[in-house]
Amino acid sequence: MAVVDIATGKVEGRVERGVLSFKGIPYGRVAGRRFRPAGEVPPWPGIRLAHEYGPSSPQHSSGRPSPLAGALGRSAATRQSEECLVLNIWTPDLNANARRPVMVWLHGGGYSSGSGSSSISDGTNLARHHDVIVVSLNHRLGPLGFLYLQHIAGDAYRDAGNLGSLDIVRALEWVRENIAAFGGDPGNVTIFGNSGGAGKVTHLMCMPRARGLFHRAILQSGVAIRSMTTEYAAQLTDELIALCGI
Repeated sequence: MAVVDIATGKVEGRVERGVLSFKGIPYGRVAGRRFRPAGEVPPWPGIRLAHEYGPSSPQHSSGRPSPLAGALGRSAATRQSEECLVLNIWTPDLNANARRPVMVWLHGGGYSSGSGSSSISDGTNLARHHDVIVVSLNHRLGPLGFLYLQHIAGDAYRDAGNLGSLDIVRALEWVRENIAAFGGDPGNVTIFGNSGGAGKVTHLMCMPRARGLFHRAILQSGVAIRSMTTEYAAQLTDELIALCGI
């Protein structure tokens, strides 16, 4: 076991296959802020156990095995919750002087499914064989993370169509503030992802709020050269509302 003191309290990880892992650490809070940017995580007393993955974002594939499960790995997290803003860390050790490179993994799934808690997101081998710190994370997906609402709900919800990306920015801010305690270098952060995760990387490369939070980017099988217009986003929102009978 190992205990690390971070901004919101102490977390306890454990050794798995020769690497220290810390799982399910909250980096943002959704409670009371549906369709709005996440809030701060309140500090906790004592030591928080970081032995198990936290919940994944609610998604359409709930309860149904993926046809790619054999190749991509079964999700290690069966729980789903709107309170899904958690991240996981794998590190060779807690040597604060090591200043290891940090690699932040963004999962695929077309912005509507997937999880940083699946076996394909496990960072053990990267951390053990390449002397880096690996971070995976969960963020809001589907309508909870990317439904444009400003045209019907006003400026209070102007960020609703980009919440998934803003969640990732918040996670990167968490990394900047806390990763040194795990032996990482906040000035040497690489973001990388596959498929929809690569699209998220592309968006972060264009976001002013993400500037300075990462220093390298790897896009694996997917890019997002352009995003949808607000007009088209509004049309999709109106169609969804009609389908839901709201």
